[in-house]
Amino acid sequence: MSSDGKIDSQDEIEKLKKEHHEFAYAISHDVGAPIRHVKEFTRLLLAERPPETETEEKYTGFIEQALERLGLMQEALLTYTRIDTDGGSKEKCDIKGVVADAVKLLETLREEKGVKLSVDMEEAEVPLHRKHVTKMLTYLIENAIKFHEIGSSHRHVAITGRQIDHLYIIKISDNGIGMSEKGQELALRLFRTLNDPVLYGGVGAGLSLARKIAGKYGIDLSIESAEGKGTDITLKMPLN
Repeated sequence: MSSDGKIDSQDEIEKLKKEHHEFAYAISHDVGAPIRHVKEFTRLLLAERPPETETEEKYTGFIEQALERLGLMQEALLTYTRIDTDGGSKEKCDIKGVVADAVKLLETLREEKGVKLSVDMEEAEVPLHRKHVTKMLTYLIENAIKFHEIGSSHRHVAITGRQIDHLYIIKISDNGIGMSEKGQELALRLFRTLNDPVLYGGVGAGLSLARKIAGKYGIDLSIESAEGKGTDITLKMPLN
């Protein structure tokens, strides 16, 4: 580093990146134990002395919700820091099967939310890291299922896949609540929630994690959305 505080070599940049990653990983990993301890002692305390008034019951609910949210944030941060270091190489995979795996993981949520989901995928062998790309698709499809108007009876998610020239293009479309242009920018940042987490759940990590995975494997991820008009997520996957 130069005397004026500027970084003057690529090696120093890479060293700082590594230190930053190691610090973030240590924080996200080590904070898990205290969270588990607080949750367990809270459970034991409530078992021994249940809330006796409405106020005590309300505050107890706040504590439990906050601890649950904190645990989800810790898990998301740990996942985020592991994406770059988690080993594994690309291999030719049946992309239709990868999407089917992601959809299957979300079947309970889909039924709970009353969402009609359609899948129309062309057969293709795509070079990808199956575990990571399945996670990426799960995050994106989960968002498409969750973010609909409360009480809406016409909830639909459509997933399509087509091979065009040297790309395989997946589109995930929903008719949910959508996002403004500013909202899209915020949603791509880790732990930025645009909607009430009590109503919609989550901690504002899914889209950020999906973009992180996409970037690692050279997948172009783009968003088209408008408030009240749903969201289209497009993934362009190289075939070579």
